[in-house]
Amino acid sequence: MSLSWLRQALSLDVVSKQSENFILKELPFELFGAGQSKIMHIYRLSENTQILVNAENGLSVVTTNDNFNDALEQARKVESKLFQEHEAAFLSGTGYLTARYGDSGSGIRIFTLLHLPVLSALRKEHNLSELAKRNFQSSLVKAKILGAGQEGNLYFLSTIDTPEKDGVARLQLAASALTEKEKAAANNIFSNQQSSLYDAVWRSLGLLTHARRLYQEETIRAWSNIRMGVENRILSFSVNQVDSLLSTYCMSNEQTDSISDSRSKKIRTLLKEYENASNGTFD
Repeated sequence: MSLSWLRQALSLDVVSKQSENFILKELPFELFGAGQSKIMHIYRLSENTQILVNAENGLSVVTTNDNFNDALEQARKVESKLFQEHEAAFLSGTGYLTARYGDSGSGIRIFTLLHLPVLSALRKEHNLSELAKRNFQSSLVKAKILGAGQEGNLYFLSTIDTPEKDGVARLQLAASALTEKEKAAANNIFSNQQSSLYDAVWRSLGLLTHARRLYQEETIRAWSNIRMGVENRILSFSVNQVDSLLSTYCMSNEQTDSISDSRSKKIRTLLKEYENASNGTFD
């Protein structure tokens, strides 16, 4: 029933012409601790906006945009279409209710994704989480990537309370503080070329460059290490080039030899192209 009225509401001008067939995919995933699966429907409304149905037993409008006001405007545009005929859950004194209790109020959640490999290696996650919560009213949790779990040293940083514009400012301050701590730790670590993390950068590059079979977890670990090398000017690739390797990682969630062979071949090809394009200089 929810899908039916969703399709009806969004068959209007909210759906762009180039995405008339706007059902992207049906992605099965496991409920945390429940041991059962369900189907999450993902609808692309524009390049930066999607709707997730049955994600955590709810419906979410997800917009990705560097400009907070533009993202909020797009989300509210979709919201107005959805709730013309169907009333949203609202409680006086609390605000809008969602499946995520922390998002109650405005119903909006704002987060950014941080790559913190050095601080992860130093096991500083708890200290960082406390810093974000105490000083910036923000939450820092390690991110999971598809079936590979938490191998990529990526963290979700999000506002805890109602995230209006002051929440965005707090999030920006928290992100800046955490990335500065990462840079300081990295400068100390990589001043010594005998450090284990320095070695990990080159070992991971060797693995992705030469391996003929790459499985999910080792791929994302190696990706994180070479991204750390690029961020600290050890490797002569750009961050965008390294991030493009994730598309080959994400091409399948299956753990088969055939998929692993194909993944390694695509990654080897991309790295060779990037190596030839860099001419030994830093981007």
